[in-house]
Amino acid sequence: ENNLNGRNIREALDIARQLEAALTMAPSNFMAPPSEEQELILRMGILSGFPDQVARRMSGIELVAAGLTSSKLRKRAFHCPHLIPGRPVLLAEGSSVPLDTDYVCFTELIEHTDTDFPIMRGSTIVSPSLLARVCAALCSFESPSVESTSMYSVVEDKIFYSTLAYYGPQKWPLGSVQVPFPSSLIGKLDILRYQAFSDAFLSGIIFDSVASPLADLFNVYKNDRTRYKSRAIAFSLALQYSKVSSRVELSKCWECDPMRFMAEVREIFIDVLQDRRISGGWPPTVAKIAP
Repeated sequence: ENNLNGRNIREALDIARQLEAALTMAPSNFMAPPSEEQELILRMGILSGFPDQVARRMSGIELVAAGLTSSKLRKRAFHCPHLIPGRPVLLAEGSSVPLDTDYVCFTELIEHTDTDFPIMRGSTIVSPSLLARVCAALCSFESPSVESTSMYSVVEDKIFYSTLAYYGPQKWPLGSVQVPFPSSLIGKLDILRYQAFSDAFLSGIIFDSVASPLADLFNVYKNDRTRYKSRAIAFSLALQYSKVSSRVELSKCWECDPMRFMAEVREIFIDVLQDRRISGGWPPTVAKIAP
């Protein structure tokens, strides 16, 4: 169906080996090293293509249980039990992956008669946070609680929360990561999403530019968050009622009613507004709304 068969895969691997050999023989100034952003995109691309081909460095106890006595092999030993149960897999000798790396993604496993263990080819470092982000379908996450820390991402226009994550059926711990807030929650937990967007709204971070006096109000909020966040509960509930927790949803809401949420914001800052009107700058300019 997808034109994937043994012959096509062998041909693709042959081309990959030829390219690898050509790059190895190329002069060191053949091309500039990738930037951090380019490197991240490359790692994400590799991990997206091989989300289940992830290996974790073996612990001291696991090395003993596997009978690995050679210090040279122990430094290169990982395990990938969902693909190779009961056997270590090794980094290729001369691999550029640092020996203190915890997780790697590999593109190919080959048997090696000199070591009696499979060798990982095409290995690249992957961080726990990258695993949780790219391989979310293979990860499990602890559900948010009332104590969870949630925050709004301006770049992704989503609400994220901090939680503990685990990779694969073997539940490898990835530590604390930021993941998108689930949209299926209701009640007390669901309000956390709208409180995070309320905080971002009143801080002014979701807007390109804001007319005065709105800009002054947002600065007042940022300088005294504790006082004004307690006043913003009604605003969070209004956001929840209108199901607004992103710039896109906010823009659609304002298309129907440009004055929406102005009364709630005025009520929060009633003691500092005095005679100033905010209707002239309402609604604020919304930044980078996705099509």
